Amino acid sequence: MKALKVLTASAALAAMMVSPALADASTSIYYNDELLNTSQPVLNVDGRTLLAFRDLFENLDGEVNWSDEYRMASVTRGKTTINLFPDSGAAQINGVPQALDVGPQIINDRVYLPLRFVAQSLGGTVDYTQAKDGTAAIQIHTIDSVQNFARKDGNLTTILRTTGEPVSSVAPTKETQAAYNNWKDNNAVYFVDDHNNLVEVQSYDTKVQVNVIDFDAAKVESKTYDAGVLYPALTSVEKNGKTYTVGISEEASTRYVGVGTPANSNYEAVLDTRAGDLTVRSGVNTAKVLRFDASSDSTAGVTTSGETGKVLDLAQRSTIAENSSYAIASNGNYGFLMDGHLLILGSDNEILEDIQLSRNAGDSKLFAAGDKFVAVVVEEGMNHPEIYATVYKADGSIANYFHNISKLSKVEQDEIFYDYNNLNIKDMKMFGSTVYMLAKTNMDYYIVTYDITSSESTKERLNIKEKTYDGFIYTMDDVKLFAADEDYFYLRDVK
Repeated sequence: MKALKVLTASAALAAMMVSPALADASTSIYYNDELLNTSQPVLNVDGRTLLAFRDLFENLDGEVNWSDEYRMASVTRGKTTINLFPDSGAAQINGVPQALDVGPQIINDRVYLPLRFVAQSLGGTVDYTQAKDGTAAIQIHTIDSVQNFARKDGNLTTILRTTGEPVSSVAPTKETQAAYNNWKDNNAVYFVDDHNNLVEVQSYDTKVQVNVIDFDAAKVESKTYDAGVLYPALTSVEKNGKTYTVGISEEASTRYVGVGTPANSNYEAVLDTRAGDLTVRSGVNTAKVLRFDASSDSTAGVTTSGETGKVLDLAQRSTIAENSSYAIASNGNYGFLMDGHLLILGSDNEILEDIQLSRNAGDSKLFAAGDKFVAVVVEEGMNHPEIYATVYKADGSIANYFHNISKLSKVEQDEIFYDYNNLNIKDMKMFGSTVYMLAKTNMDYYIVTYDITSSESTKERLNIKEKTYDGFIYTMDDVKLFAADEDYFYLRDVK
């Protein structure tokens, strides 16, 4: 480590021109919760807290230098180089000039810099606290400290993203372009495991990387598995103790709705429905899955799921459904939702309900909650589309009629209404008896919730800074609105 050279006479003259400085010897400096062994006092100049440049950064293993030629103090620490020009009060970080209301100064033959610039230069935060007895503490936390790794601000948790990507090894070809596009759309899945860790699962080429993020301990453990499949598409993650199952290379089909695709050419029944004749077959999900344990290096490798059940063949409909989903009630009865058409079948393929909920259905999904089905549908074809829901019992009897649960165009007193004619549901998940929806109109994003038991619904318009959320993830206790960018993960509580 190079020492800061003795200042010249001109530097001493500059020091005489500085406002009188009051030593604050009772102030302790902590760096990521460790007390620094500093020799120079903290100074207060014109209400500004100043720290000795050399004293601070030599404690942080920085290489400190002084240039007589350029009248410049500098330090290099990691990838950051800080240059200070105390004669002019200017400062640079990696060559970029910094805007400072109070710049670096020479006081008592030492270069001092303002406290807030310390946070700026270290890429972290600085807090100053003073006790009643007059003692004070300066807490410096860098971006990778426990405090900054996961910060809680009201109903928002911000987690530093320190996970990298596996190096890509296979370039897409003309033959694999479709698989590559599918990979791009499905290359990351997030959830919170039963140890309250945020788990990020990413796929790249034939690799699957699992990042287990313990934000209480500010630690990330990354493991990479060989999926053995080109461009694996992550389609689902299920919690099962410590073991998580990731679906890869799952074949999508607009013809079938249910458990995978038909297991054979035989059919169980031909149903005469409002949408025409529909064939029910025994279905099987033959998608390949990667089974792994997030808490160890072991993996069961790539297998087929082997899940069996019913599948509805939509080939004889006049049009293939744009929005189709299915659910299985606790008694084994199946429900199918196809562009607003609800079909409920008993175990013997008896039609228990066959109703067209909406002829202008947009985004929609069917859920099962115990012995009930809930269908959520965007009702289009009007100036202000809304989200509607209905609840049926597994035996086909109605529990709650098709009704408006979003009420975006119905405003209360003092509530602002922005005109819209488009409505899409960006994400929709069920937790317990509540369905959570992230809805987007022409201008705004909303969180809409619907409780199946009470039939109560809520809406909340997100502010402009919250419009980048991807969707919902499950935690141990609830559902949170989630987003990830290059630098951070964001988990927002849902009211």
